[in-house]
Amino acid sequence: MSYIAPIVPDNSPFSPEQRAWLNGLLAGLLGPEAAAVATAGMEEVLAPTRDAPQVEPDKPEEFPWHDPALPLEERIRLAEGRPLQRRMMAAMGQLDCGQCGYLCQTYAEAIARGDEKSLSRCVPGGRETARMLKELAATPAASAACAVPSPPAIETVAPLAPSAPSPARFEAALRLNRDGSEKDTRHVIFRSADAPLCYKVGDALGIHAANDPELVSTIIERLGAPPDFEVDCPDGTRRSLREALLEVCDIGRPSDQAI
Repeated sequence: MSYIAPIVPDNSPFSPEQRAWLNGLLAGLLGPEAAAVATAGMEEVLAPTRDAPQVEPDKPEEFPWHDPALPLEERIRLAEGRPLQRRMMAAMGQLDCGQCGYLCQTYAEAIARGDEKSLSRCVPGGRETARMLKELAATPAASAACAVPSPPAIETVAPLAPSAPSPARFEAALRLNRDGSEKDTRHVIFRSADAPLCYKVGDALGIHAANDPELVSTIIERLGAPPDFEVDCPDGTRRSLREALLEVCDIGRPSDQAI
């Protein structure tokens, strides 16, 4: 029984059946001596590729502590062994609410670099976060510069004011507590179409919801009154009927007096 020396290497991009068929074909065409030469030549050609280090595609960094439902001690434990900026990130409130002027990750990186001096800007984390950041900043690793990219510049816009309200769309109210918890804490998200919402720590946000325009039109039609007819509003102002029903009156739950 004759033995066919393999010409196609095992690491070639073929299945075992394909390699066996190619080895038999090449051996039959080239002969034993030529097959040996071909085998040596192919090994020489494929050696750099075979010996080269295999580069895996970059995987996105995972932040297992980035969960506002986790207690601070658990988040810090999950970040053990990570660089300083990641352990500082684990100390944040994990809401990415932007009240500090950053996201949780970029705020931590700014502190670790030394660009941000305040350790008490995280409103959701409060004193607990500020205390942990102070402890982490006092470690020897805090004196070393961290090679992290600078945070993107935050666009400066005029702050909100009662005299200059900004229209926004309600997008979500995400529950932050785990199933079975007695608490019901929500992360409420509003999206402004005109400009980014700008606020500082301690600001309060007042929400003035407008009624459904189609429902307002239906009510005016049933009343048989002109939309521009002026009426006295519950807030003490005098406005057109349409404006009053659209912005001032609670038409979802009309009072007995209104009915």
